[in-house]
Amino acid sequence: MAVKVHDDYWNLVRRLPLVPIRNRAHLHEASRMVTELATRADKLTDGEQEYFSVLVDLMAAYEKEHKTVRREKMTSAEVLKALLDEHGLTQKALAERVNITRTAL
Repeated sequence: MAVKVHDDYWNLVRRLPLVPIRNRAHLHEASRMVTELATRADKLTDGEQEYFSVLVDLMAAYEKEHKTVRREKMTSAEVLKALLDEHGLTQKALAERVNITRTAL
């Protein structure tokens, strides 16, 4: 049994294909599309709703795999800790990389 796919779904796929998110730039494009669709969520067609659902799943998969951090709602200390964790660095290793000593602080 073939599944009927609506034309409006294909129109969105042509704008931003539904493939695994590859990098932050691709994630940003996907986020813009989700925002665009979300602004009219109560008026989406069936095809647009299906596209929206799959795109959100692809974004979530990328964020889970890459542990993407939503930095805009974090304090600077939380951002720094998240970046250290994301890159497997300690505070000492960071200080050594940027050549900071305790006396310089």
